[in-house]
Amino acid sequence: MHIQVGVSANHKIISVVKGVIFDVLVDLRKNSETYRNINQFELTAGNTFIVPPGVAHGFQSFEESTILYLSDKSHQPMLDQGFNVKSLPIKWPLDFAIQSDRDIILPTLDDFIRNVSID
Repeated sequence: MHIQVGVSANHKIISVVKGVIFDVLVDLRKNSETYRNINQFELTAGNTFIVPPGVAHGFQSFEESTILYLSDKSHQPMLDQGFNVKSLPIKWPLDFAIQSDRDIILPTLDDFIRNVSID
């Protein structure tokens, strides 16, 4: 699960151009009515949605897929944070066949919340 923090906290428009994905959003805005809520849904080509600042995003692809991200701020690698998807209390539809080295060592959701300021 990834999120830009600090001055790089951004709005994202995410479009599924091709394929099918299982998408997950986690609200990390401490003053939000939906704080720590997890939204999960399946998206197919043609679906587009907006992710506001303070909401983490992750997905699994069911098949070869193309996803388009548009952001209102430039990506800043030093402010690109996240937590391990396996720490979420959800059942992912597929086993994790491919996961980056970086994502494997990310902290749990609880550790992330304790150590990173979102608001």
